[in-house]
Amino acid sequence: MLKDYRVVFKTIRVYWQQLVIGALAISALAALGTFIASDAGSTIAKTILGVFGALGITSASLQTRLKNASQALSSRLRQDVYTDLVAEEITVTPTFPSGGIHITTSSRRSNQAVSSAVGKRSLSAPPP
Repeated sequence: MLKDYRVVFKTIRVYWQQLVIGALAISALAALGTFIASDAGSTIAKTILGVFGALGITSASLQTRLKNASQALSSRLRQDVYTDLVAEEITVTPTFPSGGIHITTSSRRSNQAVSSAVGKRSLSAPPP
């Protein structure tokens, strides 16, 4: 059946509230079916059991889907954060030379500094 039985216990531990709500809702629907088949119980009791059964199954399934989606989102976010941290740690960026370009807040000065730096560079290979 299952290769790892601990997965079942972990699933029960995570989704225990939804399992309890679902079991109660199924019990209410089973009682409703019994009341309808035997023609016992009042109309109000049958209505209450039907409403609780339907709402219980609906709420349990919605809670399960929301919890599953939030866990998937949090694990994806955790993986993305770890990927960014690793990428940042392994990336090697060169440092500015001691008399390097000083970037100013003015875009015109910044463009002049970049143009000046491009003009001062030397090519290591001749252009074709």
